[in-house]
Amino acid sequence: MMEITIDYLQQAFSKYNALMFEGKLPLPVLKLSKARTHLGQIAYKRRKSWMKTKLYDFTISVSTYYNLSQAEIDDVMIHEMIHYYIVFMGIKDTSSHGLVFRKMMSEINRKYGRHLSISAKTMGMETTAPPKLSAYLVLALEMKDGTRYLSSVNPSFARKLSLSLSRIPNLASHSWYTSSDSFFQNMPRVRSFRGRKVSKEVFDELIGKMSPVD
Repeated sequence: MMEITIDYLQQAFSKYNALMFEGKLPLPVLKLSKARTHLGQIAYKRRKSWMKTKLYDFTISVSTYYNLSQAEIDDVMIHEMIHYYIVFMGIKDTSSHGLVFRKMMSEINRKYGRHLSISAKTMGMETTAPPKLSAYLVLALEMKDGTRYLSSVNPSFARKLSLSLSRIPNLASHSWYTSSDSFFQNMPRVRSFRGRKVSKEVFDELIGKMSPVD
């Protein structure tokens, strides 16, 4: 994986403009984005005058949200340059990724050994930043018979549950904690006394990694 920079995008654009597009494309504005749904995008403005439409301010954006190899970055750039070429040269196509686009893409893939596609599937791709860990409010219960429960509690109902703890039969002790452990990721954030029964070993291990709530 490599870090995407504006300098690199300029170098890639110049290289592929000369190699694949006969140097016909003026250097557009190049930007980095944090887009999650697409890896690249081209944008431009339109101005109508005397029954003609002028296109200007061409901008190509490449997302830095995902970890991409150099080859993948270059494929994104070339993909957007095909769009740019078609629009800039005034070529009519059947759709955004129509017959003209697909023909150019196929020829580039065949001639230069690229792996361009109509759309990139971003689902499951590794991101450049680790996901933010959620903080869970955890209620730990130990019963007189030795059973143990852990609950991920909706913070808005924490006070209500605290006031009701004395009504739990056979309760030996309870404690409140905060945790970012993935153990709680798929547990519902409860509003009542519902929890997951766990072994003493799991209970002690998780408690040891949590922060007590005063």
